[in-house]
Amino acid sequence: MNEVKMINHFSVSSLFVEIMFNEVILACGTAFYYCCDGTIYLVSNWHNFSGRHPETKKPLHSQLAVPNKIKVYGHNLTDLSIPELHIYNLLDDENGCTWFEHPIFKSLIDVAVLPVPKSNLNTFDISSAINAIDPYGNSPVEVGDSLFVLGFPFGISGTYNFPIWKAASLASEPALDQENLPLLYIDTATRQGMSGSPVISYRRRTIMCGDGQRCWSKFHSTFVGVYSGRITPKDQLEAQLGKVWKAHCIEEIIKGASSPVFL
Repeated sequence: MNEVKMINHFSVSSLFVEIMFNEVILACGTAFYYCCDGTIYLVSNWHNFSGRHPETKKPLHSQLAVPNKIKVYGHNLTDLSIPELHIYNLLDDENGCTWFEHPIFKSLIDVAVLPVPKSNLNTFDISSAINAIDPYGNSPVEVGDSLFVLGFPFGISGTYNFPIWKAASLASEPALDQENLPLLYIDTATRQGMSGSPVISYRRRTIMCGDGQRCWSKFHSTFVGVYSGRITPKDQLEAQLGKVWKAHCIEEIIKGASSPVFL
């Protein structure tokens, strides 16, 4: 009999992606699914979907190529060890973007969402959407809390394409915005390939036992936001701070349904 292996829900939700022009791989990163009003969206960074720098709008690729497809390495519904590949178009037949950016801040918020075609909805479990994972209730985060960035540093993954859980700590007050944007800072040494990773708080909670003694049981889990890269230090001795866009940005983008236009 095959041994049953228990896999964390969040490990299933974080997905390795390749950003492509036709069949040419331009870059790799991380993405995840998000469910809103019965529609599934693929969420990642603006710079992943566009292949451009979010401030200058210039192509990031050395050959100035920009992507028109994204390949998602998902998991089979009945056997998580079997890869389930999906390729989504980032551009339509007229080279218009099929994905959405923030309706107000545009690329200044480095988050983008791609509606998943309805024909693909029967190929993955809706419960793998990041906001459907809440088995034990949310717990508010505070500055100094331990967090995890679930991604693929340098394209490295765990067995069966599950993400690496990179430890971090919340380095700014969550009630405040940084740079006048819905942005948090985290203290962590992240690497290329983790752009678009979900950032979560995942910690044990205490419950009162029948004899009045506290004991550890299960977990609080909170989806905090979307990782999008580091604040580049001048040298290796400086603090390594990462940028995390607050979770509420995703539904603002979905409701705004604003597609970028590149001239």
